[in-house]
Amino acid sequence: MLTRIRNAKFNGKLLVLLLFIYGTVVSNTGVAAQAGDNFEGAVWSFMMVPKLKGAKNLRGQFRVSDHIVYQKGQKKTGEFTKRVGVNHPQGKRTKVVFTDLRALNSDREWREGMKGEVKMTIDKYGKWSGLFTDENGDNWEFTCNRVKE
Repeated sequence: MLTRIRNAKFNGKLLVLLLFIYGTVVSNTGVAAQAGDNFEGAVWSFMMVPKLKGAKNLRGQFRVSDHIVYQKGQKKTGEFTKRVGVNHPQGKRTKVVFTDLRALNSDREWREGMKGEVKMTIDKYGKWSGLFTDENGDNWEFTCNRVKE
């Protein structure tokens, strides 16, 4: 029997197709299990580096679905259900207007209720960067990376 297996002629295209289907099912199942059944849109992690001296870097996550930006209802847990802004995409550029952004600084202190807008361009697939101007007129270097879809 071992000789038959060694001498068998495999259809390479069929094998590649089966491996592709298997990989797709496994990866899609993993995302669905992590994200929950009602997950829509993409989750992004962001970093804000202040142009103003003395201010601290901020970081956080948000979800974009149908051009609406959401953050988690609770600071550390829960679903991305709190509406915090609107996204206005135009090809390789986008503008996001935040009305209630929340972010964590390096001392693990929360900054809440931030308002402002960021104009970004795509750096590469899944990564955007630009300039965020807050409600006080302060500027921040803003980068975001897609972490889940």
